[in-house]
Amino acid sequence: MYDQKLGDRIKTLREGRGLSLQKVADFVGTSKNSVYKWETGQANPHAKNLAKLADCFGLDPVFLAYGVVEEQTAHDELIKRIGLLNESEAALILSLVEKMLSPRTELEIKAK
Repeated sequence: MYDQKLGDRIKTLREGRGLSLQKVADFVGTSKNSVYKWETGQANPHAKNLAKLADCFGLDPVFLAYGVVEEQTAHDELIKRIGLLNESEAALILSLVEKMLSPRTELEIKAK
């Protein structure tokens, strides 16, 4: 799958999951004809649709677009997921992080 073109990856993933063109189109919010054009290389999905396609297949958008896996550290993943939290969830996580870091902060202050 690494040496395939985008359209080939989309078609292989769709067929491998037993999805019809219409099911993928419905998930993405586009027409069956658009999905067909993406698969045949007549057109390329916009970034928003590419992200929805990746979500449909349970993949990282970078892999879907380029056929490569993007290396992500735990910090990268944490930053990405924190952006999905609502305000109260973010406040809770912040308080947990502050508690986790407080012993380190105290040690750093004592070291100075």
